[in-house]
Amino acid sequence: MSKETYDARQPRVIVTGNPVDGSNFIGLFPNSASAIERADHDGRLDADWWIAPLERPRKKKRARPGRLRRKQARLEG
Repeated sequence: MSKETYDARQPRVIVTGNPVDGSNFIGLFPNSASAIERADHDGRLDADWWIAPLERPRKKKRARPGRLRRKQARLEG
């Protein structure tokens, strides 16, 4: 889990499968409780399943050109 705090209200999906055969993602559920309720009562799911949070993509930090040149100069000099 990321460094962010756990939030039971964060959107979730159900994950089934394994690394060899592949994974299936089911849902979009508004919270953990809804996803668990569905997984517990869906007879079509494998015995092993997990609830996974959906996280927003992280913003990439933009490189500052001047700073990069200073770092390169230090490495070269």
